[in-house]
Amino acid sequence: MKLTQRFRADFICFESVILEIKAVREIAPEHKAQTLNYLKATGLIVGLLVNFGSHPKVTIQRFVHSATLPASPFCAVRALRGFT
Repeated sequence: MKLTQRFRADFICFESVILEIKAVREIAPEHKAQTLNYLKATGLIVGLLVNFGSHPKVTIQRFVHSATLPASPFCAVRALRGFT
């Protein structure tokens, strides 16, 4: 079924990291799912979910989409740094 809405990540940094920005009291499971869905849809590996609404500090959660990681841990580090 074709979606009628378009969804866009807030930022894609260095063509390798998705940055999703929120300003809510608490991160909800829907926010985490949204970030993971963006990773799956784009094929990128790393995503950051940043919440500016949590008092007194900013909350940052890091996501790694493991389905796109190479099998070797050494290759995974190279992929995260943008090497081939």
